[in-house]
Amino acid sequence: MRPRRTSVGCVLLALGLLALPAPLAAQAGAGPQPAPLTLAFFTPQLAFPGALERSGWQSAVAAHLSAATGLTIEAKGFARAGDFRTFLHRSPGALAIADAQLALAAGWTPLLQAVSGDGVAVLPMAVASLQPGTLPALQGRTLILADSGGGEKALVGGLVLAGEVPPAKFFAKLAVAPDAPSAAAAVSLGKADAALIYSFIARERGLALVLETEGAPLPLLVAAGKEPSLEVRSRVAAALAAAPAGGGIGGWRAVDGVLLARFRGRLAPSTTRPLVPASVPWLPLREVAGAATAAGELPLEPLPARQLFELPPLSGVADFLPRGQLQEGSDERATDTANPGRPDLPAPEGEPGEPAPGALPEGAGP
Repeated sequence: MRPRRTSVGCVLLALGLLALPAPLAAQAGAGPQPAPLTLAFFTPQLAFPGALERSGWQSAVAAHLSAATGLTIEAKGFARAGDFRTFLHRSPGALAIADAQLALAAGWTPLLQAVSGDGVAVLPMAVASLQPGTLPALQGRTLILADSGGGEKALVGGLVLAGEVPPAKFFAKLAVAPDAPSAAAAVSLGKADAALIYSFIARERGLALVLETEGAPLPLLVAAGKEPSLEVRSRVAAALAAAPAGGGIGGWRAVDGVLLARFRGRLAPSTTRPLVPASVPWLPLREVAGAATAAGELPLEPLPARQLFELPPLSGVADFLPRGQLQEGSDERATDTANPGRPDLPAPEGEPGEPAPGALPEGAGP
């Protein structure tokens, strides 16, 4: 007798039909999604209260760019310059907001440069300590500054010492902190004698400004490789202008190549030699007003090196030239027989051509 087909068998058959592969045409309609664009961050000179606030700003910038461009942009922050460089080397399609000194040294392509809330792209840096003082008083002490990927000596030598003396011969030690707020904290805790940070950070942390330098640019938006495309770069750059502010950045503007070249030139090795022994190096000190007077000393004024060897202007130089080499307009000097070359002196007594009183006749001996 043939077995009857149960309802359970019908259900299993229906489930099997539903599990069949989807049509090939439907599969072809679902194309691959584009890979997200990574925006890497390395901004140790900026001021954030902590790592959480720094990471929150980075995520906010990436979220704004994603919404404004329609691209999927992910933020990736770095605390060490070495890791940051390695990532960009292995990820040619990434963009980055990078410390200006590191970006210029690496040769990355700048797309935009950050500005402060006042629209300034270069902010003054300062040697800051707990107490007011002078830069010579810090000789043989410890200076701490934010990680710049091995460019710390160039930054100190170019901005603080103006190339007049190597940092290693002036400071006993150059210490490196993860970021500028950490460097300021090290000074406050007595772990370093002074810090090289943006002046506004020193004031916010209650430190005294010993010396203010010409300053350093705020971070740059850069492309480390040939990718992404120019179209993607333009979209990101246009959207970044309205990105959230933070850490000292108030906005973005077009790159000023002259400004960046000038800053890079300040960090180049100097050929200048100290004008006095290295034990007391000559420095173009720009003392902060009141710092030296608070210590009972007179504030020092900068003296350009050229003035140390500059001769005063010579007046009446023609008076010292041999006759016949006087300049045009000095014919009277050439014909003045009483006082050759000195028409400003009165002629001796007597008629022209006659000997002065008391003078011997021409040719007469004693």
